[in-house]
Amino acid sequence: MIFLRVLVVVLLAAVAYCALGYVFTRDRRYLRLAWRLLLGGLVAALVFFAVMFVERLTAPAAAALPGARSARAAVPANQARERLAERRRVGAGAQPVQLAQRR
Repeated sequence: MIFLRVLVVVLLAAVAYCALGYVFTRDRRYLRLAWRLLLGGLVAALVFFAVMFVERLTAPAAAALPGARSARAAVPANQARERLAERRRVGAGAQPVQLAQRR
């Protein structure tokens, strides 16, 4: 995703550069290139979001699994606390982290 964000920034910088090129030189080719870049970026964004939309429609939902309301509900609370404690250990000899119990 970071790659796409960088790509969008580069695209907008190129459009701005072309627009400034048109302002300073009054050469219409810069304006045409800016429009082509902008339209190409919009088409690419629409294709990207269409693929994400189709993926969202076709991917099996976690709620569709039998006995699970969501991905988080599939893991019991005590197992989730144990996993969190495992992640918080610093090294192999570290003591387990004690978590406060909710009431």
